[in-house]
Parts: sequence; C-alpha cells; structure tokens
Amino acid sequence: MTAPASARIKGLPASTWLLAFLSAYFVLQAALRLACLSSLEPDDAEMAVITQQFAAGYGSRPPLYNWIQILVTEIFGLGAPSFVIAHFLLLWPTFVFMFLAARVVLGDDVKAAAVALALFAIQQVGWETPSPIRCCRSQ
Repeated sequence: MTAPASARIKGLPASTWLLAFLSAYFVLQAALRLACLSSLEPDDAEMAVITQQFAAGYGSRPPLYNWIQILVTEIFGLGAPSFVIAHFLLLWPTFVFMFLAARVVLGDDVKAAAVALALFAIQQVGWETPSPIRCCRSQ
C-alpha cells in the first residue's frame, strides 16, 4: 500500500519514519538499561521468583506475560538481559500494531503515527516503564 503524497516526510512514507523511530528508541532504551543495571529491578526479581514453572495464573495476574518470560529466560538465561529483551520485544509490536490498526481506521499514515505515539502518554508505558535514566541515577 503506497502512502498518499500528504503522508510523506522528506520523501519517505510516515510509516517508515515511525518504524525507524520506534526501532531506534527501543533498541536504545534496552541498551541503556542493560548498561546501567547491575541487578534485577524489584518487579523483575519478583517475576524471576514466581515464574519458575508454567502455571494457570500467577497471583492476580493473567499468565501470558509470565509464560513469555519463562520462554525468553530459557533462551537467554536468568538475568537482566532476558527481562529487558522480553519487555521491549513486547512493547515494540504493541506500538506497531496500534499504528497498523489506526491506519486502517483513519486511512492516513500521519494520523496513525500520532495515534501510535500517543501510547507514550499512558502513564504505565511512558513513565512507569523502567527507564534507563532512572536506573542509572539510583545506583
């Protein structure tokens, strides 16, 4: 699907710019977080303890994220990298699929990109996601 002329920025479709920005942002976030971490965050440590095995649920939480974390931990081992990789590999497609859904509904790449970037306005995504800057300051 070719983007309309109005949805092009410096000759490239807005979708290309959005995917490049999101990819760079999440890779940078993951790299900075791994560079600053010397141990697991409290939430990650709790996850490491409660996800020792597959279960139908983990306290009041639904199990899907925990199951994904178990699989990632099996591949990368128990430690900060497995938690960071799982976290950002789930956030990236959330933004991409929000963009794709908004593009279908709105029919405009620029507006769809704005919708996808609006996810950063959600407190749990834009602020409470462990930030490498806050992690580095706390050490």
